Amino acid sequence: MTTKEVLTALAGVGAARRGQITEQWYSVKDKNGEQKKQGPYFVWTWYDQGVKHTARIPAKEIEKARGEIERGKNVEQLMAEFWRNAEAAAKDSEKKTLGTIHSKPERKSAKQSN
Repeated sequence: MTTKEVLTALAGVGAARRGQITEQWYSVKDKNGEQKKQGPYFVWTWYDQGVKHTARIPAKEIEKARGEIERGKNVEQLMAEFWRNAEAAAKDSEKKTLGTIHSKPERKSAKQSN
């Protein structure tokens, strides 16, 4: 995939989320002392610059949020392709530059300097 194709695909992603969504359940005692399970509660967890973030997702929005998580995975794949292209371009540029930098200078012989 070319860089232009990657950028076009990224432009079409729309709403996306990083991270994951997990279900939480809680056990509570009712008035009779019996354990009851409450939930599920949906929790979105993601990292940004090494910092963990969490937020609850309302049950009525969970399918939409799961779709955004899937689009987020697609964004990660596209960004990985973008980096492969950018690094390949850097290596190509480096090869061209190193070829001129490391070429041996022309030496003058004693006969040429007179």
